[in-house]
Amino acid sequence: MFINFMKEKLNAGKLDDSTFIIGIATPPAAMAAKRAGENVPQLGFIKAIPDVIFVPSATILALVSARLTKRMLQGSPIAS
Repeated sequence: MFINFMKEKLNAGKLDDSTFIIGIATPPAAMAAKRAGENVPQLGFIKAIPDVIFVPSATILALVSARLTKRMLQGSPIAS
């Protein structure tokens, strides 16, 4: 019963190459950017953000922005 409900109501997302590459490349890039930003006086507030919060947030932001950019370039509506 539960399995049938899940099959009817959920859409399985498609993972394309760009999403996969961004998902793999973003966490190390976020760590490098955080380390570099900690040494810039104007970005000293980055030291207060824990890595556990910063890296996943940067990864999700990169994935969402890549998806929105891809949709805008393809001309499909963002809300769909």
